[in-house]
Amino acid sequence: NFLSSINEDIDPRRTAVTTPKGETRQLVKDGFLVEVSESSRKLRHVFLFTDVLLCAKLKKTSAGKHQQYDCKWYIPLADLVFPSPEESEASPQVHPFPDHELEDMKMKISALKSEIQKEKANKGQSRAIERLKKKMFENEFLLLLNSPTIPFRIHNRNGKSYLFLLSSDYERSEWREAIQKLQKKDLQAFVLSSVELQVLTGSCFKLRTVHNIPVTSNKDDDESPGLYGFLHVIVHSAKGFKQSANLYCTLEVDSFGYFVSKAKTRVFRDTTEPKWDEEFEIE
Repeated sequence: NFLSSINEDIDPRRTAVTTPKGETRQLVKDGFLVEVSESSRKLRHVFLFTDVLLCAKLKKTSAGKHQQYDCKWYIPLADLVFPSPEESEASPQVHPFPDHELEDMKMKISALKSEIQKEKANKGQSRAIERLKKKMFENEFLLLLNSPTIPFRIHNRNGKSYLFLLSSDYERSEWREAIQKLQKKDLQAFVLSSVELQVLTGSCFKLRTVHNIPVTSNKDDDESPGLYGFLHVIVHSAKGFKQSANLYCTLEVDSFGYFVSKAKTRVFRDTTEPKWDEEFEIE
């Protein structure tokens, strides 16, 4: 849930841009979301202003040049509608990434993080550390793109629909509620001129509250090394289920910010009160 965690931590203060007509347009919320575009996942930076939702990507620029956003699309909030729950949940063009591949990625990232820490502890060459960091960033970026699965659809009443994949229901409801709250105001439909769109997109870099792609390789190096050792766990039983189901328990360990599955109990079939009484030793 990297995206939701980074997007939750943003500064809630509002910032604003003045339109060419002299009106104030405030930035209410922004964050990184995964958009499904042409059947592939793309990382976007989404900006919610008081009257418009703008989806952008950061342009690739050469070193030393000022970074800019490229607007992929925008919807005036007066024209933005949410599809019905049935339509919203249906995502025929989205192929979920296999769980075992996501787990492999997490383990690879965790191993790379350990390697980096060992290199630092042994006063390793900075070139070797940078190489490991680059490899870790590539894996983290892949995980960031491929782990979100919760569909969040929005529709422009004048035409096109757009689909984002989010990390949690909570994150989806946050975006939906923020938009719906603004839609309670007396909003007018409009079309931005090329100059207005340029001004608005140009302001995004200055106004954004989320600055970096949310991966641990972007965080400070002076973070705590965390705990090491063996954890002895006994899973006894579970209760409180209202319907019979095939139940099992999975144990995951937070390894440098990524939860990696370490153990799993056997499955108790067609029950509401499984009794496993299984022991595990997790490294």
